[in-house]
Amino acid sequence: MSSNATAKSEIAFAIVLIAFSGLIYFGTADLPPPKFEPLGSAALPRALSGIMALLSLIMIGRAIYQLQRSKPEAQPKPNTIKSHNMLSLVVFLATLVFVAVMDLGLLGFNIAGIIFLTIVAWLMTHRDMRKLPWIAGYSVVMITACTYVFTKFFYINLP
Repeated sequence: MSSNATAKSEIAFAIVLIAFSGLIYFGTADLPPPKFEPLGSAALPRALSGIMALLSLIMIGRAIYQLQRSKPEAQPKPNTIKSHNMLSLVVFLATLVFVAVMDLGLLGFNIAGIIFLTIVAWLMTHRDMRKLPWIAGYSVVMITACTYVFTKFFYINLP
């Protein structure tokens, strides 16, 4: 598919998303006003629909920019996409092991999450050993942040 066709399909998709976000925004008008909380039940859907519309506008802007700077190609480029069936299978199996380890109580979320995220991210970077320390550091920060948010803000106890 050419870049012009991709940009045009992105514009069409973004317009559909903007219409959907408008539908959500105006659909929340029937929700009752807040009684005890300061924002009410319509605040989250309206905020999310506004964010979705804003991101769709950014998507339209990028697609228009791509249409303006694209030049007609003389020859089509060969398909350079490679299939990674084994990689997807290994990531799927790693996900199953991650869930099973936590379900059986062998490891908690923090340790299992750090190991899982490190393995999957390392696999996605074409198994580059030089990136492994950065990936492990990112995993520690990400899992620690997730644990903090889920336990302190959402009051969800993680395994």
